[in-house]
Amino acid sequence: MSAAKEREVDEITLAVIQGMLEATTREMTVTMANTCRSPILKLAHDFSNAIFDWVPQMVVQGEDIPNHLGALMYSCRDVAEYFGDDIRPGDLVYHNDPSTGNSHLQDMCVYKPVFFDDELQFWVVNKAHMTDTGGPVAGGYNPEAREIYAEGLRMTPIKIADEGVMRNDIVDMILANVRTPEWHRGDLMAQIGTLGVAERRLVEMIGRMGRATVRDCVAEILDRSEVWMRKEIAKLPDGVYEGEAPVEDDGVNGPSTIHCTVTITGDEMALEYRSRPQGESYINAYEPITSSMAYLGVLFFVDPAMPHNAGIYRPIAFDPGPKGSLTNAVHPAPCSCSTSTVGENITEAVVSALNKAAPEAAAAGWGHITALIASGVNPKNDEYYIYFGFNTLIGGGGAFTGLDGWNSLGATASSGSLYTDDVEMVEYEYPIFVHRFELRPDSASPGQWRGGFGPRYDFELIGHEGTVTRWGEGEFPAVSVLGAHADLPGRGGKYFIRHADGSKTEIGRHSVERKLVKGDVLECHVIGGGAVGPARRRDPELVAADVRSGLVSRESAELEYRVAFATPDGHSVDAEATERLRADGQDDQAGR
Repeated sequence: MSAAKEREVDEITLAVIQGMLEATTREMTVTMANTCRSPILKLAHDFSNAIFDWVPQMVVQGEDIPNHLGALMYSCRDVAEYFGDDIRPGDLVYHNDPSTGNSHLQDMCVYKPVFFDDELQFWVVNKAHMTDTGGPVAGGYNPEAREIYAEGLRMTPIKIADEGVMRNDIVDMILANVRTPEWHRGDLMAQIGTLGVAERRLVEMIGRMGRATVRDCVAEILDRSEVWMRKEIAKLPDGVYEGEAPVEDDGVNGPSTIHCTVTITGDEMALEYRSRPQGESYINAYEPITSSMAYLGVLFFVDPAMPHNAGIYRPIAFDPGPKGSLTNAVHPAPCSCSTSTVGENITEAVVSALNKAAPEAAAAGWGHITALIASGVNPKNDEYYIYFGFNTLIGGGGAFTGLDGWNSLGATASSGSLYTDDVEMVEYEYPIFVHRFELRPDSASPGQWRGGFGPRYDFELIGHEGTVTRWGEGEFPAVSVLGAHADLPGRGGKYFIRHADGSKTEIGRHSVERKLVKGDVLECHVIGGGAVGPARRRDPELVAADVRSGLVSRESAELEYRVAFATPDGHSVDAEATERLRADGQDDQAGR
């Protein structure tokens, strides 16, 4: 921090430069959204942007996908070290390898160095979840993968442009290995265009403000962010706090538990993870994704206005656990599902610990990602398509103390940054008909602050046969805390193939490419969010409002919230009967 004391930075200039940097990331997001080609990016916005300095340290991250952004701090560093001095203006680097800092193979990153007067000043980065990786299972999520080689094309840092000249041989090789090459080409060009916009803005800024001034302001932004985080950590009581999160059976290794020890000493925090050894399953997490999801859990408990950059992580010591463990996997462990399972469990383990340090700010678990990917040949154009069903995974958000969970907001891994797919656009982009998309009654875990409701989403492939893969967990209800209980039916996720004759076949978690025939409808009961506090403490009028809206059944209101109604339609609460119900149910709720 001594450099910050010696540095003299004008406050107005600092604010202007910080505003320029933040505006640049926003323009990157808009550019990517307006130019990408695949529905996974243009409908759901499963991409992220960031600006790094010359070190490289993350200076600004976009308001994008949380599980992308922490990992980018690893990957940009590893890319810069890989090429060393062999970086020139106009270079573009492509990369998706978890062993060299990435999250999983589906997240493909483009890195562009930004020069001014032949000196490296910044790195700009775009990470995008591509539709396909070219592995044996469409979409890249392969529950049967026993090594990373079974998950698709793995790229260590490679230049796809050399001093402004595209390496078309490399690009063509990549496109030859994926099922949806036209979408992939369009998305790659959108990534490149996005970084070009950022480069122009940063060069303009340096030209106007001066190289030395910009460098001083960047260093000051990081130092002040560190100070802010230290103040936030210092508000938490010193101590050692233990947390844990269960991991559902992945079909290979059985259920397990992730443990996190949080140590708070003054204005510093240490996170230490422990987990079982890595296994032959696609849920292994390499260190970059573990760091992303661990830091996300910490951010639940600090000022949300804080800038998100490398400075805020300086006071946090991070230990992902022994190499070769579930939370610190090493090559060749498969990992395609790790950004959700076990990424979300990693977040919940640190949240579990911090809930004990700050119960007044306690956070419940969000609905874990469990999702369907449907694929086939579009009968309209005879082209292969992959439908990444975001509406099958956007479950209920978890509650916080004083705040109900948001409905159909997403999962911990995205924390609300993924978009639900517009139904009309889904039907326009794919040979799919959507039968139903609505909030699912009684899907939220009940509590003083209830979870968010998950959706019901039913869709059908039109005029052709195809396959469907279910990846992720989410059959267990979301974690509820501080006396709320979630061991109730209907809160977890359930997925079925509803056949033309009316019969149903359940699609279990971690299922690979089941065959779909004409007339099959995929029926998705998406998970709801966890709750905070005993349900009997919820304001009866709030319960009645949920009953009137159709989100909570009268049976659930009486059984779980212990609210009685004077009228059959639930419009009027019977206050005396409610008081008797709640008095009779106190021992029962405490026991749960």
